[in-house]
Amino acid sequence: MDAYFDIRGGRMVRSEAFETLDPSEKAIASFYLGMAMAKAYAAQVLGIPWLMHISRYEAAWAVKYGASTKRPDLFGCNAAGDWAVAEAKGRDRVTGALVAKMRAQKSSVASINGAAPTHRYGAATRFPEGRLALRVVDPPPRGDAQEVPIDPTAWLLDYYAPIVDLIAEGDRQVEGRYLVGYIPTSDIEVGVSEEVVGWVNESRDRQFERPGPRRADTPADGMETFRRLAGQARPADAQLVERITEPTGDDGNIPNLFRDGIVIRSRR
Repeated sequence: MDAYFDIRGGRMVRSEAFETLDPSEKAIASFYLGMAMAKAYAAQVLGIPWLMHISRYEAAWAVKYGASTKRPDLFGCNAAGDWAVAEAKGRDRVTGALVAKMRAQKSSVASINGAAPTHRYGAATRFPEGRLALRVVDPPPRGDAQEVPIDPTAWLLDYYAPIVDLIAEGDRQVEGRYLVGYIPTSDIEVGVSEEVVGWVNESRDRQFERPGPRRADTPADGMETFRRLAGQARPADAQLVERITEPTGDDGNIPNLFRDGIVIRSRR
């Protein structure tokens, strides 16, 4: 991101280094930008801060898919129990074929933990006139979508554990309520609250069920559409989920960028 994109006149543009990349390298850079913009859109526009890769869910939770192999890139939630399913793309042009593909992929999830997703959207980044723009589409769900039952406590653990591990690998320091770590070979610092760090380290050995998606037998419209995330957890974990998902606010010089309690900042 630092090498291939710049900010000019308050807008993101591609750097000169980007234009000299090989086409496959451009595709990789565009992929990461597309993911970042899908995350930013979910957090800032939809109020969905906890967003995770379906592929990571697939690896860690032993996902098995039904007849349809199409699936979105990301899914996530907020403390109110609103779920989002997102397909992210990074392209030079947003064509009708690309929009159709996003609609098919992000509509493949009918429900998450028994609740119909509040938002199903596809997000495509592009650069008309050389400046970053985002196109978002949000069509209705498909009839052959799948159901994703999860344990919210385990899901939050999987969300935060890689960040805690990343901080533990480098130099770190305490700032207020945050543990901030410097990422080696970069100028980036990442921080998360000490409470989350402690909870992740204490919870690693817990046994959680990760059943994975299954074909949905009930139409999405007939499912529950509102239940706080803590209410979707087992009763023994409800207070824990409520505490972890409470808004953290600002802590001195630590900005709460995406309302998931994770801080990302440059040392420059």
